[in-house]
Amino acid sequence: MTQVVEPVTFEPVDREARPEFGSDKRLAIAVIVTGLVAYFGSVALEPPLHHEAGAWVAIADVGATVFLGLAFYGAYSLMRGRQRIGYAATTGAAWTLVALVVGCPASGHHTLGAWWGGQMALSLAFATVSTVAFKLQPRDSRPAAE
Repeated sequence: MTQVVEPVTFEPVDREARPEFGSDKRLAIAVIVTGLVAYFGSVALEPPLHHEAGAWVAIADVGATVFLGLAFYGAYSLMRGRQRIGYAATTGAAWTLVALVVGCPASGHHTLGAWWGGQMALSLAFATVSTVAFKLQPRDSRPAAE
């Protein structure tokens, strides 16, 4: 008995096509914009140094590196349609920013003032928006296989 095997055809994959944002494009953009406003707003509100706190400067540099790494990775992941990991990264970035804002006057690096309330409001807004967005994601929100 002879079997006839039909040839398999493959459609070419357009590797240049832009990935879709996913089902919640507006939420992803809201989280990214909130993060940008929180970061640049916090930097703008920071007053001149009260005195140089050696250990805090090193901790703040590491914290800023972690924040920026998580924020950029989160934004990249959200733009690639990977909502779960993107929101997890932006949530990590947001809470890192909150820790940095709390640690700054606590270390004596700056004196406590009204600027701190503004920074706290911005960083907590980013933390709230990103945490809620992360919690809204289903457990398995991986993009469809290419």
